Amino acid sequence: MHAHVTRSFFSTDSKAVKTFVLQYHYVDNMLDKRDPFRAGHLEHTKLHIEQGHLMAGGGFLPEVKRGMLLFRTEERSTVEAFAKNDPFVKGGLVTHHEIFEWGILVGGISSLRS
Repeated sequence: MHAHVTRSFFSTDSKAVKTFVLQYHYVDNMLDKRDPFRAGHLEHTKLHIEQGHLMAGGGFLPEVKRGMLLFRTEERSTVEAFAKNDPFVKGGLVTHHEIFEWGILVGGISSLRS
């Protein structure tokens, strides 16, 4: 799997809370193949929401060839662990994923900025 991250341009504090985007690239016909893994995936996301790491997630419509999850955490490793243990990944529905540190500059969610 391919993963990528950029350096934070807002904070040099390694323990500062950062915003990360996890992007999934799905197999063809994802909507037809996800049912056996969906409940486990949703439980996995719920756990990370309750822990305060996962802010939002979903697929890009209409075909759902990719998905995106938005995280707030101090460590990139939290996002890596999420992907590694996600039933969608374990079930082979994710062909590869990418992790980006996102420097939020403007907009309604700019209050998340580090």
